[in-house]
Amino acid sequence: MNIIGNVKNKTCIIVDDIIDSGGTIVNAVEALKKNGANEVYVFITHAVLSGDAVKKLKAQKLKVNNN
Repeated sequence: MNIIGNVKNKTCIIVDDIIDSGGTIVNAVEALKKNGANEVYVFITHAVLSGDAVKKLKAQKLKVNNN
């Protein structure tokens, strides 16, 4: 995954309408962290969470809020 722009020492926000397997979000978070992001917030409106999506997300140690 390619990051366009400088995210070093920044707070990054990802907004998506749906998360299914979790692969794209996990890859995006890892890419941002690898490029120096301090924090990454992910906002999803619909969580399908098929297959091992929950396991993938837990491995990222994400904070979850379903409000």
